[in-house]
Formats: sequence, C-alpha cells, structure tokens
Amino acid sequence: MTARVLTPYDEFPVHQSSRPFSMIPSTDYGWDDGYYFGMMNARDRMFLDVNFRVNPNTDMVGGAAVFVRGDRQFVLRLNRVWRDDFALRIGPLSLEVLEPLRSWRLRLEENDSGLAFDVCWQGASPPILEAHHLVHQRGRVMTDQSRYNQAGRASGAIDFRGDRVELTPDVWGAARDHSWGIYVQRPPFAPDPRWLPPAAPPQRRRALRFWTIFSTPGAGPSGFFQVNELSDGTEAGMLDVFSSPFEGRIHQGYDDPGVRLSTYEHEMTFEPGTRLLREARFRLVDENDEVWSIDFVRAMMPWSARTLGYSPGGWRDGGNFHSFHGATDLALEWDEPVDISVQPMPALTNVALEPGEDRFAMRSAADRPETGTVLTCHVTVRTPRGETVDGGTCHVDASLLGAYPRYGITDDTP
Repeated sequence: MTARVLTPYDEFPVHQSSRPFSMIPSTDYGWDDGYYFGMMNARDRMFLDVNFRVNPNTDMVGGAAVFVRGDRQFVLRLNRVWRDDFALRIGPLSLEVLEPLRSWRLRLEENDSGLAFDVCWQGASPPILEAHHLVHQRGRVMTDQSRYNQAGRASGAIDFRGDRVELTPDVWGAARDHSWGIYVQRPPFAPDPRWLPPAAPPQRRRALRFWTIFSTPGAGPSGFFQVNELSDGTEAGMLDVFSSPFEGRIHQGYDDPGVRLSTYEHEMTFEPGTRLLREARFRLVDENDEVWSIDFVRAMMPWSARTLGYSPGGWRDGGNFHSFHGATDLALEWDEPVDISVQPMPALTNVALEPGEDRFAMRSAADRPETGTVLTCHVTVRTPRGETVDGGTCHVDASLLGAYPRYGITDDTP
C-alpha cells in the first residue's frame, strides 16, 4: 500500500504539513504518536496499564495491556500494520474518544490470554502540556517531542481468568499521557553505535527523576509535576530525553483554572540498601506563593516495563512495538504472570535461547538486577487553606541513576 493515503482525520481543517495525515514531516524511525492510560487502586494493590502507539515510518501500530494484582504482573502485547486500518484498534484492543480531552472508553475483548476489560477513563482535571522536549547530538535532532498529561478516575470492569474486578471512581484513580514526535531510537530501528563516532558523555548526568500524575476523590486536588535532578540535587543543564526542568500544575476539578507550580523541596525514604522508593513528601510553592504539601506512600511493588514492548526483548522475537512480527492484521502474545514481590530482581526480558526457540526468561545473573520504577502510591494533599485531603492515588515514575548521596544511594546500590 502506498504511504500517501487519506485517513478519517484528513476530513478536518487541522493539517500542520502539506501532506495527508498518513505521512509525517520526518523519516526518523523514532517518530511515533500515542497514548498511555493508567488505572490504579492503591487500597487493593491493583494497576491496569494500556498503551497504544503509531509509528508511521514502519507502518505499524503497537499496543500493550499490563494488569498488576498484588505481587503478580501480567503483560499482553499486540500489533498490526497501520495503513490498512486507521481506527484506534488492534485486534481485541480498542480506544474510543467519548469527549476530546476529557473522557475515553478502553476495551479489551475476550481473547486467548484470559485478560479482558471495559473501562471508562474520565478526566479529573484538564490536560497539562509539558515543556517541549528537544535534544541534539552531534548536530542531529535526537528528541523533538510534545507531551500532555492528565489526572482522572476510572470505572468499569476487568476480567482475568475467571476473576472479575469492578472499578469505581471513588477508589480507582487514573492517569494518562499523549505524546508525539521524535522520542528515542529503539533497536532494531537504530544504528549500531560502533559505526558512529562516540557521543560526547553528558557533562551533567541526570540522577533523579520523579514524574507523577495524581488525583484525590471528588473535586479534590489533582494534577501533574515532574522533577529531574543531578546527583547534587540541582537540575540545570541536563540534555537527555527525560530531563525537563521542574514544572507542574494543580487543579481542583476539571473546570478549575488551576495554579502553576514554581518551586519545590522534597524528602524521600528508600528501602535500605536499594533504590526502591518507600515514601516521599513534596513541599510545592505555586505561582501565588502559596504552599501545597503532598505525601506519597508506596502502595505496592513497582512493575517492570521491560516486557511492555517498547524496547528489544519486549517481544519474544527480539523486536518491539513497531517491528513486524509475522502478521499484517494481528500479532498477539503474552507472558504468564511474573512475581515482582522481591526487588531488586533479575532483569525481565524475552530472549531467544536457540535459533528458532522463543521463551520468556530472566536475563543472566551477570546483568545488573533491576528495581521497577512505575509505582502506585497512596496520596495525601494539604492545601494552602490548611485542608487535608486523604484517599488519593497516583502514578509515579521514580528512578535513580547512579549516585544520589543525599539519600545514601551510591553507584553500587542495586
């Protein structure tokens, strides 16, 4: 099929290039566009993750669903050729916009994996646009991406192999992001670095990342903020795909204009001898010089994103979301539930042990063990008026790379 075809989106007067939506103004394989949806229940230690991303330059659309219940993580992966069908659907997985920027319906119909769901994702606050991500390396644009984030609540039901879980918005918080542009090079669509001159080592290497979308019940505070720091606690001058400066907003209801956050302080506690976050407290000062205090307490073990499909080893054949897996209409596979109760743990990945033999396996013991970075937390917010709002929940991406002396993290900490 030719790449230059019309899509349903071409009906609307919103084009930002001279070509139809099926073509983009970049030939970079790192250019993609898509969504993350998270639904989390801190009280009952459950998390449902739905991913959906289009890569026009490989002509593939890929998706994944992750269901974590207690200390068990289950992953389902799907993809197909994109230009054959522009619908937000990959086999049994479908996404439906009910109201733009406000509500979605997410469905996974019955399939051989045993996981199915029908969930309504409802915004608790308006979407918040991050600062633009732009990174150059040796004169080449390596990252050129926009992303917005939104807090919400979830309702509906999840069915997993005979067990049914009802989602109610008083207990199930939700988060999502939508990002598009050139993000990162993901093998196998990346050159072998041995054929390129070495990249200059970053003079200021990111050590701490804390990226969160949080919500509280009713019309309580919800929003987004992110922190990226060097090992000495400062944040200036980093140039990697995640290292945006501190930013964020807090809203109290979808129609509330909200306040922009200006500065922050934090105190964090990690499990002894590890990089596993136990709890964090942030003191946030907004644009009106008013102070918000937010406590995060880890509700469950973080899950591993390695087998989600973004990176090599996500799919059993060694490919990723956007590589061809032998079927134009639907490629579907899953991994049986994995125990994540003890961390750090051997790094999870799919590896081919022998030519033609695919099997889900742990990486070799020689590889550095990993601690998951995607956490569900209990959230408590203290507003500038002195009100304490309990019962909140959140998605947190909390990662420490290298040393962070303030919290006793060294280069050797697993």
